[in-house]
Amino acid sequence: MAKSWKVYVVKLHEDARERVLARMPRLQRMRIDRRLPPVYVGVTAQTPKVRYAKHKAGGITSASIVRDHGVGLLESLFRDRNPLDAKTEAKALEAEAALAEDLRDRGYAVWGEHGQPLHLDR
Repeated sequence: MAKSWKVYVVKLHEDARERVLARMPRLQRMRIDRRLPPVYVGVTAQTPKVRYAKHKAGGITSASIVRDHGVGLLESLFRDRNPLDAKTEAKALEAEAALAEDLRDRGYAVWGEHGQPLHLDR
């Protein structure tokens, strides 16, 4: 059976804002609406709730920004996009990148590079 991919958005605590902004290009920082929370965008074959819990628990696949600053899921920003119409991980990563760019265009400070496969160092 094929995986059912989903995108998700995690609200980050305000303490993470400067860390998120520091990784963004200057012109992109100028578009950020500081009234909106900083966010993390991800993609998963699990449910967003399960994936968020794994981030918070730590471990090799956990994003430290979510582990340390994650407040909770912002379901209103991704609910209507799931499940993705993506049959492959590559297509799911494209959907993740599209969501991240959409949120940046709306003024959110979005953590990270998107659309790239996860490479784990062992």
